[in-house]
Amino acid sequence: MTNICLCLCLSACLFATSLGSAQAPKHSPLTLWYEQPAANWNEALPIGNGRIGAMVFGGVADERIQLNDDTLWAGSVKDRVNPKALAALPEIRRLIFEGKNEEATKLADSSMMGVPPTVESYQTLGDIRIHMYGISGNTDLTSSQARSSREMR
Repeated sequence: MTNICLCLCLSACLFATSLGSAQAPKHSPLTLWYEQPAANWNEALPIGNGRIGAMVFGGVADERIQLNDDTLWAGSVKDRVNPKALAALPEIRRLIFEGKNEEATKLADSSMMGVPPTVESYQTLGDIRIHMYGISGNTDLTSSQARSSREMR
């Protein structure tokens, strides 16, 4: 867990230092261009691999990166294995091979989904807050030097 936090912190710092050299918008399909940072979680940019992740708010002078890890969630440990799953598998395969996909789906839904069929909510691992000294706290980000750009490579 410490290694994950260290890697995310290092990535966030490297990401934040690249903001000082923001350039004019590029016309690439892999470039995201924003006039202001995210005002709330719903506007932040999700990054991650399904196990670890973060929400990047896109601030220039003050950045917030909310961390998430799949090992931190509400509730307690549960064995969600459905005991009917193994017995139902041959029948589901037979139905699929016969082209009876709707029947196979219904059987899979009733016998192969985890028990209970819902999972607890993931919880926030923590926030990384980065203050970039020497950059003005321009919150409206109207000047071209204060805008931020993100590019996938």
